[in-house]
Amino acid sequence: MKQANRPFPCARSECGLTLIEQLIIMFVLALLVRVALPSYQVYTKRPIINAAQQDLIRMAAALQANSFEKSLSLPNTSGYVLVPALPASRTLGTQASDFAGWQPTQGAKFNYSASSSSNATLLAFTVRASSTQAGILPTSCVMDLRWSAASGAYARTASAGCGFTSW
Repeated sequence: MKQANRPFPCARSECGLTLIEQLIIMFVLALLVRVALPSYQVYTKRPIINAAQQDLIRMAAALQANSFEKSLSLPNTSGYVLVPALPASRTLGTQASDFAGWQPTQGAKFNYSASSSSNATLLAFTVRASSTQAGILPTSCVMDLRWSAASGAYARTASAGCGFTSW
């Protein structure tokens, strides 16, 4: 059968997409990526942060069980003392005894430190996790877990760099 007066040598469904149609598809795909990427980044970051929070809870429990419950006092520190993630890296003394049995799961992504004071008016400690890998989490992400004997409760805070302020 002869094709009369057709502008294209093939049927419309056989020719493919025009340049305008391809540009519209690329634009829609770019919008989808722009909307989905932040959600995906939060989705991949959240398990790491949850594991670090659990590490802080276990760290606080180790300090409370190994120091406070045995002697009803805490070591006095001036500022935060870095606690190495690997028990073999800890020096003998307070780090080895205060955090015995504690090993973080996120030791490669966070630095853990502790600060405590024990005197007649204040008995409290704070354990802290600070992110170290800029590619996964902002290095400004700092989570604190504070305990005070006066209140007997824990207070949980986080810096704005974590994407949340309390946990």
